[in-house]
Amino acid sequence: RTVAQRYREALTGAPAYAVSAVREQLAIFEQLQVRPEFVKEVRAAVDEIATTLAPDTTAIVGRISRVLLFTGHMVDREGRATPRFPRTPAAQAEARRLIADAVAKERENESGLMIGVAGGACGGDILFHEVCAEMKIDTRMFLALPKEGFSAKSVQHGGAEWVDRYERLVDRLKPRILAESEELPLWLQGREYTIWQRNNLWMLFNALAMNSRSLTLIALWDQGTADGPGGTRDLVSQMQSRGYKVVRLEAERLKAL
Repeated sequence: RTVAQRYREALTGAPAYAVSAVREQLAIFEQLQVRPEFVKEVRAAVDEIATTLAPDTTAIVGRISRVLLFTGHMVDREGRATPRFPRTPAAQAEARRLIADAVAKERENESGLMIGVAGGACGGDILFHEVCAEMKIDTRMFLALPKEGFSAKSVQHGGAEWVDRYERLVDRLKPRILAESEELPLWLQGREYTIWQRNNLWMLFNALAMNSRSLTLIALWDQGTADGPGGTRDLVSQMQSRGYKVVRLEAERLKAL
């Protein structure tokens, strides 16, 4: 009851999209079967708050006709045994072309407002944000870790140019941060689960909260074996299991470039 009351206090006067985001986060807890008795009470409280929202608080979400969620390979680290996204201008140009073509096709099918959602890793993520900006499509950046920690983990190995581009995006987009470190909170520890899997679900449910009926995942993915849990394959699987549209970009084209 105390937990539910805290949610009531935090969400009182909040816009509809914030309440929707909390609902989707609760869905993660339900999926993981974390403290089900608390989740049930909180969901009841959130549903109660939702009935009090003024109609105009849904305007932001209501204007979005489609959300483009992106996932894709990072630029290869130095010495990677099996190339996937080579550190070459040709590979980057082809990746950009694949992403731009996919985004353009999605825009052709929609007459309303579109918005993009992606992380900030060197390679596919940064290219997606840049391509969308060129096409006048707003994007939201979601980082698993704070700016510097995320850069050390997922950007710096690409080289100084990628770091510069990442920092420009961070300054412009003001990203949302999932956690202060890779260590999971106590209520998730002891499970076969990582922050990167958690990050995928976090981005997915935030995208669904923006518009759950019109969501496309654009995946720059070679269909190869994942380097670890929570990668591109994981997010593709999460989308497919929910019946949402997945557009796979043939990342295997990059290997020989």
